[in-house]
Amino acid sequence: MAPTRSSRGKYNYSEGTLTGQISCSHCGRTFKAQGIKKHEASCKKRLEAEEEQQRFNRDYEKGQRKARKARRDHAIGKAGPSNLVDVTESNVNDSAHGDHPQIIRLSESDLGYDNQGNHTLPEPEEHQHGDSGITNSPEANILFCTVLSDASMASNSVPAQSRPAASVQPPSEFKTEYHPRSGCPTLFQAFDEFRVPPEAQQVPIDEKPWHPFRSRADFEFSEIALDAALNKSQIDALLNLILRVSQGHAEITLKNEADLSKAWDNAAAELTPFSKHQVPVTYKKNDQVYEVHARPIWDWALDLLDNPLLAPHFVWDACRVYKRSAAGFERFFDEPWTGDRWWDIQSSLPPDVDGAVPFCFILYADKTKLSSHGTVKGYPVVVRCANLPVHIRNGEGFGGGRVVGWLPIVPEDAGEEGKLGYTTLKRVVWHESFLKLLEHAAQYSKTGYLRKCHNDILRWLFPVILILSADYEEQ
Repeated sequence: MAPTRSSRGKYNYSEGTLTGQISCSHCGRTFKAQGIKKHEASCKKRLEAEEEQQRFNRDYEKGQRKARKARRDHAIGKAGPSNLVDVTESNVNDSAHGDHPQIIRLSESDLGYDNQGNHTLPEPEEHQHGDSGITNSPEANILFCTVLSDASMASNSVPAQSRPAASVQPPSEFKTEYHPRSGCPTLFQAFDEFRVPPEAQQVPIDEKPWHPFRSRADFEFSEIALDAALNKSQIDALLNLILRVSQGHAEITLKNEADLSKAWDNAAAELTPFSKHQVPVTYKKNDQVYEVHARPIWDWALDLLDNPLLAPHFVWDACRVYKRSAAGFERFFDEPWTGDRWWDIQSSLPPDVDGAVPFCFILYADKTKLSSHGTVKGYPVVVRCANLPVHIRNGEGFGGGRVVGWLPIVPEDAGEEGKLGYTTLKRVVWHESFLKLLEHAAQYSKTGYLRKCHNDILRWLFPVILILSADYEEQ
């Protein structure tokens, strides 16, 4: 007959396996066959832990007994066997009936010394009594005992002033034995003195911990400069400010970071703030929303016009400049208003409007990396006023270029990159976002904006995008 094979699967246990009980070899409890191995492993681990704890307790008790014996040996060693006298039962009885306290001195043999002065004290026992009834346990092995009768305690008490002061020294916790060739005696130390060298117990105080800096203030400033990662120009500017304050030429009223944050908020309120806008677009029948942070360029232009320091430097009218050469006067270009386009724009303004002049903007838009690793990218839009001279509009102070918007970045998609539809999507997103910057400016480019300029002259300002610098994607 051909061999048969059980039809049960890997985890299809028999009825006996499911219902049978097996005793644990460690604790004797019974468990099902499926879980006995796991229980025995945990039970064995628990028993080993208990045995380890018991061994630790035994070692700890042994150490405590050795420590008590060492303290007793140390106390006996300090007293010395030569200064002790015999004590008898009659001495004890006579002293017990005396009128004054009697001092009992134990003999050398009671303290564990032989005739040569060697220490022979046995291991401590719980209860061990001699013939005289005096206890020889470690707790009773004292050097001096004062025996007072009831009568002497009641009638012949000695005043506290006449009693000698008892010098009680706590027992040492640690004992250190040095090599015989070291010439160092055995050292007994308390817990707070162990492993602490004598020179470390009295550490000298450094009167100038900031050395080699010339002063503590120099050290603190260098620490702040390192923590803030200040560069050379920032350190020089901060030191110059501190010098001017110390000389009384400047004053700082800020006391903490809260005052500085409040001052920043007040300064930001003087200018046009950024606002968030949503740009909805549709791509492959899916609605998508992108966010753009911007402030209208015309509001930024009004901030420039409100600055009295910049008012005298605005140039409104186009002009042509020439330089004499051998062939006569030769025209050159050094500012935007010296070019032909400015001339043509001003010529195209309404002739019936007195004081109509262009207010020209220069815009830059390009993606850039905001971190050194290139993981964070941004899409800033920078604006400059072409009506201001080059040293002002290209500078870092008032009238210089400012970021007026952050265009959204359309995420890169390897599957869609290069397709006409995806390229069109990015162009639509950027154009719709760019329109948020041109709010008001587009309207006033047709109607004009009446403004009183420097020397109280009324002018009609017509905003114009004179230069737009952008990549092909943004165009």
